[in-house]
Amino acid sequence: MDLTVCIVTWNSQKFIRECLKCLQEQTLNDFELLIIDNASSDRTCDIIKEEYPLAKIIKNEKNLGFCGGHNLGISLSEGKFYMPLNPDVFVEKDFLENMLLTIKSKKRVGMVSGKLLRFDLEKKKKTDIIDSTGVYFKKNRRSLDRGAEEVDIGQYDKKEYVFGASGAAPLYNKQMLQDIRINGEYFLEYFFAYREDVDLAWRAQHRNWQCIYCPSAVAFHVRHNTPLKRNEMSEMVNMHSVKNRILLELQNETRYALFRDGIFFITYDLMIFIAVLLKEKTSLPAFKFIIMNFKYILQVRKQIMSRNLMDSKKMLLWFGRKKSFPIQ
Repeated sequence: MDLTVCIVTWNSQKFIRECLKCLQEQTLNDFELLIIDNASSDRTCDIIKEEYPLAKIIKNEKNLGFCGGHNLGISLSEGKFYMPLNPDVFVEKDFLENMLLTIKSKKRVGMVSGKLLRFDLEKKKKTDIIDSTGVYFKKNRRSLDRGAEEVDIGQYDKKEYVFGASGAAPLYNKQMLQDIRINGEYFLEYFFAYREDVDLAWRAQHRNWQCIYCPSAVAFHVRHNTPLKRNEMSEMVNMHSVKNRILLELQNETRYALFRDGIFFITYDLMIFIAVLLKEKTSLPAFKFIIMNFKYILQVRKQIMSRNLMDSKKMLLWFGRKKSFPIQ
């Protein structure tokens, strides 16, 4: 079997019926559907059994988060390629087929990003507002979704190489996942949730795996958290956002990048620290976590850097210099 689609659920009854309906209508129908339920207390699992009886459901006794849930999913999956799919993502009929064709199109393609557009939950309709066409970085190491908040007028209608794919609906080559895992983990579980997809992409880039953006693979995402809505996000999400930004840098930055861009991202980190001290004290546990786990983080970094295949100068192009590269 080529493909496993895995949905990690947690009280997802609001979205799961529509998500499953979209999967049932796919032009590609030979795939494994795996559900990892993180201790839902609503009717999520009942709805899945009603709507998609062939789905394999694994019920966890506690919430393992996005990372733990998908690590379990990857270990149980039978497909050569693995697609994490958020329950609030509704894919077009040819989404799976186009994503699979793209990841098979070239060697060393480890990831594929489709074109994600926003779904308006209040009006219950698709929009032409872009959610993500891949992940990119600024020089200050803010990781963002390419094209987010823009109106889709065809400006992202070419296949291109991008840094990575949003974790809402990426496709991963399991050879890549095996290659980049650290201490048996594919998504590093101390991220728990938020930016874990960016970390996975960065580790893949270190191993010279590429990500292709496929504009013909279209899906619609009910986006809950965006940089523009930080004040509306939960305290837990904001804390993980601060923590995981630091984890990303400590694990993945090269010495060359520190020399070239350190002034940008260290200054930005200091601004975040001051803002947390003055305005967002609920995120202070992020720094405590880093201090308490600093030795282990350095061990993770050592593993990543000892296996790095990417030239540091070439890697630097992804940070505030290029959002994409043409496919030759």
